[in-house]
Amino acid sequence: KPSWYYVATFRSRLRNMVTGPVEGITGNYNTLSSVGITTTTAGTMSLDAAKFDAALAKDPAAVSRLFTLEDKGVAAKLDSYIKDRLADGGEIAAREASIAVRRKQLADAKSAVDARMAVVQTRYLKQFNALDSMLSKMQSTSTYLSQQLSKLSG
Repeated sequence: KPSWYYVATFRSRLRNMVTGPVEGITGNYNTLSSVGITTTTAGTMSLDAAKFDAALAKDPAAVSRLFTLEDKGVAAKLDSYIKDRLADGGEIAAREASIAVRRKQLADAKSAVDARMAVVQTRYLKQFNALDSMLSKMQSTSTYLSQQLSKLSG
């Protein structure tokens, strides 16, 4: 799969985690947007401080659960998801290893093409030099024959 696919998938999953409702939470504060945290069209997050402060004042425990509820809160899900992707055996490490292998294959292929081109260049250079030498000899022969023919006709 192309590299952009992994980036798009990663971005989409992160967006879903921060915009969707948190499982296991009922009530008014089960999404970040319900406490004043939204995503912009540019993909950044925006905070409505007044809405956040109001939610925090009304039900601080619910706002806290939104972020920290076991493995389902927004912060807990983000932490787990990102750690898994960045781990030594995670998707990003595997993709980097795959890219490194492909880069080496391409470098090897380039070296092989360069070596073949050097052989072709050497062969063409020998052929050109042989042709140039033959042409020079033929011109000398042509000049000699022209001189001899002019002496015969004179």
